[in-house]
Amino acid sequence: MSFYRNGEGYYDPTAGAALTRIERAEKKKAEIEKSRAFEKLCCQFTQMADKFGLEFPGQIWLRDKKSGYIFKK
Repeated sequence: MSFYRNGEGYYDPTAGAALTRIERAEKKKAEIEKSRAFEKLCCQFTQMADKFGLEFPGQIWLRDKKSGYIFKK
């Protein structure tokens, strides 16, 4: 839990806990959106390769530049 202080400078654990939960929910939502975008991109890669008579023999890996998270399919 973070040590949140309100506008007057007093320690406010209730608001700190609420803000922490909101930040976690927003982060999770962003991760889900990136995962969906990765899945869509993989489908597009596969379709393009198929048009040229090619295929992906192994996994497709991409790394998020900001977080460093590696997406695999």
